[in-house]
Amino acid sequence: MNWDGPGQGERLLLLAPHPDDETLSAGGVLQRALARGGRATVAIASDGENNPWTQRLVERRWRVGPDDSRRFGRRRRAEALAALSELGIPAGDAVFLGLPDQAMTGLLLSGNGTAVGDLASLIEGRRTTLLIAPSLLDLHPDHSALAVLTRLAVSRLAPERRPRLLSYLIHRSRRMRIASPEEGANALRFEPSANERERKRRAILCHATQLSVHRRKFLSFADRPEIFFTAEPSAAGDGLHPVRRVRLGPDGLRLGRARRSHRPCAGAGRSRRAAARGRRG
Repeated sequence: MNWDGPGQGERLLLLAPHPDDETLSAGGVLQRALARGGRATVAIASDGENNPWTQRLVERRWRVGPDDSRRFGRRRRAEALAALSELGIPAGDAVFLGLPDQAMTGLLLSGNGTAVGDLASLIEGRRTTLLIAPSLLDLHPDHSALAVLTRLAVSRLAPERRPRLLSYLIHRSRRMRIASPEEGANALRFEPSANERERKRRAILCHATQLSVHRRKFLSFADRPEIFFTAEPSAAGDGLHPVRRVRLGPDGLRLGRARRSHRPCAGAGRSRRAAARGRRG
């Protein structure tokens, strides 16, 4: 269904795994929230520092050591701040969580509850009424891991303090068919205005390091509607994400994962379960 964006006075918190995800996923919605007298906070989980092949191309160097990676992360953080400024969001409403780029799954599976606690404190501290986070079905491991961390964080909050949660999906297989907003009751289609699209385009251009590799792909997001899901999107086809079921239990979030076999008919319908443990308050 079509969605007109956040309501008047909404307190929106957008969670992004890396610098650029905030602009690509919800650059229009962020503008609409501010235009309606709301507040928009953007929390970026990592600085995107572990991106060596892009860094080699941008800096025309082969060796990339730890200091070089940290410097590249600072550069990407500055790009994100510039992009958010284009969208009307001041630096004071940008939060950088300092989680490890390309290693959030390991952080999640370690059972360390610090990240979950920090997210819960951020959600509650900003008095969030609308929370936008990655989808569990996103094929990028940092995105899906942050999706799990987010849901664990929300589960720590008292029911009356839990915000409305929407998810976005950026990385998926070409064979993975996601129900469109017209087909799926859980899908919301936000169509930015011409002015919002233009500002979003300018914000995308601030992510210069990533445009060196993904220019056409990134700029295409400026002309697309922004799609969000009130529940996990339904999907079908050979490219379906292996996670089939998600259940929040007393010991954390349990994921049901499909097990595929190269042998015909072997293991059909079976699944493996993996527990992402996190302390619950």
